[in-house]
Amino acid sequence: MMHGPCGHLRPSSPCMEGEPRKFCSRYPQQFNDKTAQAENSYPMYRRRNNGITVNVRGNILDNRWVVPYNPKLLMMFNCHINVEVIHVDPDTEEVVNEIKRLQDACYV
Repeated sequence: MMHGPCGHLRPSSPCMEGEPRKFCSRYPQQFNDKTAQAENSYPMYRRRNNGITVNVRGNILDNRWVVPYNPKLLMMFNCHINVEVIHVDPDTEEVVNEIKRLQDACYV
């Protein structure tokens, strides 16, 4: 799943706000060699600069525009789900994925 395009590629995008139009999302992300978890922030996922691009609405996008997703959850719930949050246990350094069903939503 790709975010956008937005920014200078498409200033009228819904994720742009205010005048002058500015980003309200975090895309495009930076290329990273490895996944890292900073204190009290979103994970910084590995994003390879492998030169692979796709054409979306006439714009060339690369790995910096990929939205984190979980194919298993997409199939399970048959809907659009972005996966962003993980829990890292500081004692064991294990990544624990939890899915908790709420009324009309799913907390991941």
